[in-house]
Amino acid sequence: MNDEEYYAKVKWGKVGNRNRPNGKERDVLDRAIVAGAIESGHAPSDIVGRSRLAGLVDVRFTVYSLCMKSGVFTFMQLGRCMGKDHGSIMNGQNQVETRLSNDDHSWKKFRD
Repeated sequence: MNDEEYYAKVKWGKVGNRNRPNGKERDVLDRAIVAGAIESGHAPSDIVGRSRLAGLVDVRFTVYSLCMKSGVFTFMQLGRCMGKDHGSIMNGQNQVETRLSNDDHSWKKFRD
């Protein structure tokens, strides 16, 4: 197990591995996952896991969006870090943007 895989396993559980993520990428990902965990009450390992429960998926998509807005990641880089493909990251970010741009009812549903 290389250093990057070990970091991901110790830090968050089931996070995908990527060759040599730099310190800035780690920092952004850590902060986004912690923010999602604090706001949602879900464990970081659940957020980065494979569960498709609506509450976890919403938080996971928000983490994707936060990471992408940082400008540190490409879709492919974030996908590798999260154990997903770039299409999953794109879909997640689009879902967040759609929900935020819709009316108050959609935003309330997304937050709950």
